[in-house]
Amino acid sequence: MKIRLTKDYIIIEIDKNSYYLSLISSNLESVNNNQLKKEDFLKTVYYLCAKKAKKQNLQFLNKLINSSYKKIKIEIKKSLHVKTDENLKNHYVLLNSNEKDSLSTIRKRYLKLAKIYHPDRVIHKNKNLVEEYTEKFYKIQQAYEILKFKIAS
Repeated sequence: MKIRLTKDYIIIEIDKNSYYLSLISSNLESVNNNQLKKEDFLKTVYYLCAKKAKKQNLQFLNKLINSSYKKIKIEIKKSLHVKTDENLKNHYVLLNSNEKDSLSTIRKRYLKLAKIYHPDRVIHKNKNLVEEYTEKFYKIQQAYEILKFKIAS
């Protein structure tokens, strides 16, 4: 996911298989007409992008907030999930499965791991542990989405 600023728009580029596509799309209509909601929405999208890129650019964030009067558009990109065989093996390993497993078996393992690592289920107030579980949860989610897309096509 990427954010671009143009003369007239704020463009959110997002992969068509992204977990966030439906979330962003469903919230976009309500935020485009409300300035305060739009700023919060843009900050959230920015921080999602920054977390994925593992770097922050606060100057860009300020520029983004200052441009929040512009309309927001979504550009859906073709799948970026064209992975090498080695990367696919890593996804199988992450989900405790292998290439011979069926999609339903992989899904069962995905759901079991998602329950374990879901951020809402962390009992500890340890911030590092919560962040670790959240990161693991998103990796599990992404691995399942990639394998589901690969197996289905």
